[in-house]
Amino acid sequence: MTLEDDNMREKNGFTMVELLGVLVVLALITAITMPVITSTLNSSRKSSYQRQLDMIVAGAKSYGAKNIGNLPVSGSSKTITLRDLKDEGFVEEDIANPETKKKFADTMQIRITNNNGDIEYTIVESTIKDQN
Repeated sequence: MTLEDDNMREKNGFTMVELLGVLVVLALITAITMPVITSTLNSSRKSSYQRQLDMIVAGAKSYGAKNIGNLPVSGSSKTITLRDLKDEGFVEEDIANPETKKKFADTMQIRITNNNGDIEYTIVESTIKDQN
C-alpha cells in the first residue's frame, strides 16, 4: 500500500454517486407517497366541509326548538339564513368553509319544511357561497 491509499481510506464522507443514489431514493419515496397524502388531505377537507354543513343544520334545529311557535304549518316551509343562526348564537360567528378557508356567506339559506308534522331542515345548495 502506498501513502496515497492510506490517505484516501482515512477520508470521511460520501462520494458523489452515493449522494445521488440517496437523492434518487428520496425522490422515489416522495413520488410514491405524494398522491396518497394529497388524496388523504382532499378527503379530510371534504369530510370537514360536510361536518360544517351538519353543524349549520344542527344550529337550525336548535333555532326551530327555540322558536317552535314560528315553525311552518303542515305542508309549508320557511327559510332562515345563516345570519339568523349567528345572531341568535346557534352557530359560531366565524364558521368557515374548510375547503377554501373563507367564512360562509351570511346569506346561506336553510329551509325548514313541515311535512305533516315531520320537520325537515335542509341547506339550499344554491346559496352555499363563501363571503367575499
